Amino acid sequence: LSMGPVAVGGGTSARDMRNVFVRSSYAALFLSDAARTSLLEAYPPVFSDVRAHHAAVAPITTLRDAHALPLGRVCAMVVAGYACTPDAQVVLVDIDADLPPPPWQRYFVTVSVRQGVDAPSAGAIAAAGA
Repeated sequence: LSMGPVAVGGGTSARDMRNVFVRSSYAALFLSDAARTSLLEAYPPVFSDVRAHHAAVAPITTLRDAHALPLGRVCAMVVAGYACTPDAQVVLVDIDADLPPPPWQRYFVTVSVRQGVDAPSAGAIAAAGA
């Protein structure tokens, strides 16, 4: 499955959004609506918590980290593998952008997770080379 376009951008996540401080920031490849639809048609969600909106590229801890990435660039993403565990469903992806290798070994898109499961468990699947 080839998906495109996807755009490189930034995002944030935090377990408790009432907290003023963001616990992690990251750059990600965000899927267009058409790419997300194609992905979900090819890999229907297994779990009720459907994600399928981005592939994390790299953690951003400094402004220098952000400036080193081609933010705003549109690129293509190709599914290179699939994994599903009792907690999470992911597709491993290859991208056509000049980006550093992710710290978790492979780029991946979390398709869906079991209710109450945090996305890093999906990252563990990708790091294991599923």
